Formats: sequence, structure tokens, C-alpha cells
Amino acid sequence: MNGTKQLTPKLLATIIACTGTASQASNLTLYSDFAVVQDNITLNLKTGENAVAFQDITRHLEPSSVMLSTGQTGWNLIIKEQNYQGSPLDQVRLLQQYEGQEIEFIVRYDDHQTIKRGKIIRAPESGGMQADPMDAIVEWDGKVNFGLPGTPLFPPIKDQSVLKPQLDWQLFSSKSGKADASLSYITRGFGWDAAYNFIERSDTKLDAAGWMTIRNYSGKDFEKSNLKLVAGEVNKLAEGRDMSGQYRMKMAVAESMPAVTEKSIDEFHMYTVPYPVDLQAGQTKQIQFLSGQNISYQTELVYDGANLPYNFNSEYIRTQRDFGARGNDAVNIYKVFENSAKNGLGKPLPSGRIRFYEQDDDGSLIFTGENRIDHTAREETVKVFTGSAFDVKGERKQTEFTVHSSQRQARETFKITLTNRKAESVSVKVVEHLYRGPEYNISSQTKWQQDDAGTISTEVSIPANSTSVMTYTVDYSW
Repeated sequence: MNGTKQLTPKLLATIIACTGTASQASNLTLYSDFAVVQDNITLNLKTGENAVAFQDITRHLEPSSVMLSTGQTGWNLIIKEQNYQGSPLDQVRLLQQYEGQEIEFIVRYDDHQTIKRGKIIRAPESGGMQADPMDAIVEWDGKVNFGLPGTPLFPPIKDQSVLKPQLDWQLFSSKSGKADASLSYITRGFGWDAAYNFIERSDTKLDAAGWMTIRNYSGKDFEKSNLKLVAGEVNKLAEGRDMSGQYRMKMAVAESMPAVTEKSIDEFHMYTVPYPVDLQAGQTKQIQFLSGQNISYQTELVYDGANLPYNFNSEYIRTQRDFGARGNDAVNIYKVFENSAKNGLGKPLPSGRIRFYEQDDDGSLIFTGENRIDHTAREETVKVFTGSAFDVKGERKQTEFTVHSSQRQARETFKITLTNRKAESVSVKVVEHLYRGPEYNISSQTKWQQDDAGTISTEVSIPANSTSVMTYTVDYSW
């Protein structure tokens, strides 16, 4: 373990060390952008008050979440006071330490550099390496200057404890000896999300693999940890943003390993990895948690030709001819399948990125689109937008618009044209929005289905290399 801080002589300076045995493994419960850490540690204590310095923690620990307890019968352990040194040593903190003293600086010129001594009259007040150098006042060459004359050179660091974040405790112990204790806390610097790869084996069947992508930017290595991941929208107050840096990626795949298990907890779902996991600082790891074969699916083409704003008030647009009259030609592609055990899945799907591939005749995989899915429960339908059709296009034109404001009425007619340039027939779902008011009457030779109070749809079959045309008129009243 690392060296201790200088502590009050009246208190016993103690180092806490975590052993590397399996029984001492950390328990890690990961959420989307934070984690709960539970470490089994050993405390060397005396009866009464103890001063304890502990460094084997993350860089983004939330001090108020710290809990320390011992399960040993008759051993009372109380944290009387806790101090958290969360900012490891940086240039500004060292300048503050040497305020009023002389140190050396590397001073660079155009073609050479030299070393000069200067006295730090005032160190920068703000923390971190990005502190404004003009905050410092340094006396050198007999003059007082604002800012640093060059790169400061500091004497060797004697106390290595300042290089890492540290918890300093004043503990009361009812007994002497080695106490097995549990240290728990919440920390930022972790996160996980799901990713799914679906391979289209035919026009109707998919194979699937789901991955948990786990990130550790906490500054602490975890060896042989017991890992759990919670999916769902857990409310967590913001504590600031995480720091991230370069990372290593490791794929954890083992077909012979036990599968990741899932269970409900409160109103969320928890996934447990059934074997110890090494998660190094700066590492991104992927673990497979879902697989499925011969999943039935369908490709759905949808033409929603109205370019409507995200939100609008029908009361204000009833008499505006141009509202909704400008259409688009994109026929959207959706992949649709049931998340059921009968269909080869039937597990809660955490939110994440979902990618689709098609297998070519030579076995190569062709990427055909991706999107994100929300948390999806068992027995729910998954519908994913993956792009726009190349050979199938739509056109939507307003051919009539009249309004009788005094009678509180309006009439609107649209002509919808679908063109299929494929060598086979296609089916397209046409979606229309009735946006000028809650009371309306539709006139059309096409049979429309009422999807909701303001939406209608119909299925249109278009032969190969053909065009299909439909019209409808809607009379509004208010």
C-alpha cells in the first residue's frame, strides 16, 4: 500500500490494505453514468480513536455516499470525521505549497534555455493545470513579475500520498485488532450501455447478439470484481461531468462461460455477470449478454409524406393553406420483430444502439442501417428506422384547399403517388395526419384505418416497375 499522510501524534497512523484474494473481490454495480462500489477491506485498529488514511478509491468518489461497516459481532466501528482529498497533486497545488520560497524555473529563449531561481510571492488561486499563469507573482532577477517566468522545477516529493485521492478518517473502535470491514460508495467515472448486432439471414429471419459495453474512467483498477449492471432510468442528481482519457478496448467472449443472468429489481432490470471480471482504469470492455437465432422479422416500408413541425397548435393553422402542403419523397425503411421467447428472444432489452447487417452470397456482411432503441420489455414489438428506400419513392400534393371561416369549416384534398422501380412488387404503408381540427369527415376510394385521433393509414401494394395513385378529401369543422 502507498505511504501515509503525516498525522497527529496522539492518533495511531494506520494503512488500510485490500487483499487480492477472491473473497476480498470488489462488488461493482454499474448504472448508465455512475457506479456503486463495495470493497472488502482490512482495518488495523486499536481500542478508541484511530487515524486512518485510505487511498484505494476512485478519483470521482462522492464523499457523502461513503459507508463503512464491519459485520463482526460485538465490534462497533464509527466514523467520527472524514476528510476527502479529491484533487491529486498538480502544478498549482505545488506552487501554493512553495509560496514564499525560492524554486528553479526552466526559462526558454528563441535558441536556448537556461535555469533561473525565483521566489513565489503569490501562487495561482484557481486549481488545476488550466489556472491562469497571470495569477502568480514571482520575484526573479531582482524584479517582481506577474506570471511564471518558465516551467517550474520542484524539489523531490517526500509524501507520495498526495499523488492519489485519499480518504482520511478519524474512527472510533470498540476493540483492538484486525477488523474485516465493508467500504461502499457511489462514484462517477463509470458507465455502460447496450449494443445489438442483427444479421439478416433471409427476408424473414435474423440472428442476434447483444453486448454490454462497460467503461471505467474512475482512475482505479478492479481485479476479479463481481459485476452487476442495472438497466432503467434511475434518478440521480448531477454532480458534475466525468473526466475521460485514452482507453483500451477488450472483447470478453467465451462460449463456454455461463451466461449473463437477468432479474427484476424494484422497477428496473439487473444483469449479473456470472464470473469475476477484471476492469482496468481507462479500459472499455464488452461482454455478450444476449443471443438469438431464427428470429422472425419483417421489413416495413412507410411513406409519411407531410413535413410537419415537431409541435403545432391546430387552432392557429386551420386557415393556413401552406401548412402541411409541402411534402417529401422519402419512403422510410423499418425493421420490425417481436421480443418474445417464442421468437427466439424474450428478454428485457436495455436501451442502446442496434445495427443491422445482411449476409451476401459470399458470406460477407453488408451494413444496412442502425438506430437506437429505448428500454424494451418482454413481449413488446421492436420497430427500428434504418434508412430510406432507393427504388421506392412517394409524392404528396395538395390539390384543393378552401376555408369558410364564418361557418368554421375547411376542406383539403391530397393526391399521393407511389413509384416502385424494383423488379418485384412492394407493399407500402401510407400515413396521413389530420391536423386542422378534431372533427372531420374523410372522402376517398381508398380504405383508411384510424390509427389514433389524428392519424390514418393504409397499405398499398405496388407491382414491379409501376406507379400507384390515391386521393382523399377531408372536411374539417370546429
